[in-house]
Amino acid sequence: MAEEITLKAIEELLDVKLEEKLDFKLEPLKQTLEQHTIILDQIAKQTKDWNIEMSVMRARMEKYEKAIKLVGEKLNLDLKAILE
Repeated sequence: MAEEITLKAIEELLDVKLEEKLDFKLEPLKQTLEQHTIILDQIAKQTKDWNIEMSVMRARMEKYEKAIKLVGEKLNLDLKAILE
């Protein structure tokens, strides 16, 4: 049987051809987008880790500062004059 040529058949054929063309052209873009997404996820994790590390360091520095002030008071030292 010969396939009947109808407007619907032509539209379906054009849709298939268009999808094939688009898939061919979109694949490199999809790969690039995936790579960029992975890199951005890594940067976000590193930034989060760095922020946590800075919070810990800030807390330690405050603790050390309090200890130094306490030692300075016990030894009757003028820390402001020493540190300036």
